[in-house]
Amino acid sequence: MAAKYSAFVTAKSAMMSRSRRFGYYLVWLLGAATCYVLFVSLLQHQQEESVQVQVGLQVKEYPVADNTVPENPTNSPNSPRTHRLNALNDDYQKLIDLPDFSFIMNTECPEDPGPLVVIVHTAPTHFEYREAIRSTWGSSTKAKLVFMLGAVSNETLQWQLENESLQYDDLVQGSFEDTYRNLTYKHVMAFKWVKYHCKGYQHVLKTDDDIYVNLQRLINNVQKGVFTGKRQIFCDYIKSAAVKRSWRSKWHVSFSEYKHKFYPTYCPGWLVLYNQDLIERLYSLAQNQRFFWIDDVQVTGILGKKAGITHKPIQQWMMSLETYKDKLIVALPPEEQCKYFKNVLFGPNELTPKLIRLLWEALKDCPS
Repeated sequence: MAAKYSAFVTAKSAMMSRSRRFGYYLVWLLGAATCYVLFVSLLQHQQEESVQVQVGLQVKEYPVADNTVPENPTNSPNSPRTHRLNALNDDYQKLIDLPDFSFIMNTECPEDPGPLVVIVHTAPTHFEYREAIRSTWGSSTKAKLVFMLGAVSNETLQWQLENESLQYDDLVQGSFEDTYRNLTYKHVMAFKWVKYHCKGYQHVLKTDDDIYVNLQRLINNVQKGVFTGKRQIFCDYIKSAAVKRSWRSKWHVSFSEYKHKFYPTYCPGWLVLYNQDLIERLYSLAQNQRFFWIDDVQVTGILGKKAGITHKPIQQWMMSLETYKDKLIVALPPEEQCKYFKNVLFGPNELTPKLIRLLWEALKDCPS
């Protein structure tokens, strides 16, 4: 009898032990499930508040503002205006073949636009070039000056850029990696920015950050109607350029990228003056065209041909690098410089920040 009672007690104890263990397991599972739900909710919230930028093999996250076109909250979901706004939102968040584009940093144009907006393509690390332009030819208050750049993976560099933007309010940064083969994204991003953030200007000047522009004289010529004409762009254009097929070339292009032997007439990207009527047309075409990485060929050549544009020469207003060095720096006395360069609007490219300053100092007091 004692043996049976002992066995009963042992069995009951085992059952209670298993019950306690089951309870512990159940509590642990419920806790784990709760943590998982909280983690997923937090992750979704963070994804809604940030934009991801693919940089090499790393994914860099940047907090961004609301990148949607403002909508009147009184519109009904099925109203025509709501559908138009949804379409605008889709376009605003798309850049060619990038479906989730955002402006990481942005700036707005004045409500009362002037005759010209100047868009400068710049590399993120070119602080000295941007400062040289701001303190020299880009200091005019009659034109809006903006620098275009892409995303960077270095946190210190991004912090420096954000401080620069806070100080000058002239940086526009897109959520694509800032590389040579992404220049087409940068070019079309500039058009997007003009379309949504800087309407009303008569002309758009697109430059690189290593050239000189006699901005006041250019503005005077724009206001006089020198650069008028529908569907015209002004540049040092190139005709019948052969496509580079050699693998050794920096501009090697495969047949799958571009099948023709020659490019259409296009503008070298270091300086292009657009009439306002072309910007939205080229932007619309770019948004629906297959991506091609040589931006000046793509935008001013391939898309320009589709848009029916006419390329107009600017050689009469240009200064070559050789002329700059031979005449301005060495040969001509200061009193002769203004007379010799009275028609110059655009200086050479591939200037250093020091040379940009020297050229501006030499010509800043010449009559416009």
